[in-house]
Amino acid sequence: MAPGRTVVLGIVEEGYAAQFYNSAVALRGGEVVFVHRKLNLPTYGNLEEGKLFAGGRYIELLDLGGPWHAGVLICADLWNPALVHLAMVHGATLLLGPVNSAAEAVGGEFSNPHGWRLTVEFYSTMYGMPTLFANRVGTEGDARFWGGSRILGAHGEELAATEGDEERLLLAELDYDSVRRARFQLPTVRDSNLNLVHREIERLAVRVGVPDIVRRS
Repeated sequence: MAPGRTVVLGIVEEGYAAQFYNSAVALRGGEVVFVHRKLNLPTYGNLEEGKLFAGGRYIELLDLGGPWHAGVLICADLWNPALVHLAMVHGATLLLGPVNSAAEAVGGEFSNPHGWRLTVEFYSTMYGMPTLFANRVGTEGDARFWGGSRILGAHGEELAATEGDEERLLLAELDYDSVRRARFQLPTVRDSNLNLVHREIERLAVRVGVPDIVRRS
């Protein structure tokens, strides 16, 4: 299908005990080499994923060879900044964001295209990380998928982008030296202070009574 390439695509995956997941799988050489099960299942606006799917439980990285390790987060996963941060401290040097965003999904005065543009530019800039954002185009029932796929560089700069809501193949060359420079200039990953974060999460869990964390501590 795509010799010599890694292809990431979305599926409905049936897992253990007849549980269904919204998953992204990576294929290489005709084999599945990676699976990410969507963690953040939205049940707001016109979205009802939490009624349909089981949630994933882990953040893992897709090894693309050499220094490139991709954090793969599906759509609303990217609206939980803690999940992106976890991917980064696990060692991600690239962010892949397969998205299924309809213009009217949230409703009200919220603009999905504007919100996504700000979000992916923020993550790329904050973490010194190229980002591949791929959104669906077309319509399904009353839903209008607005496209807007983009490839951003390690400083949040736009390397390639679609215009309008037509399907297009986007190509860009990513330079790992730019990741080194960006993370030296803005060392968000280096300064993440995991001990502090872990301690404060446990302290908060005790205060508000989160059972699983309280038991482990």
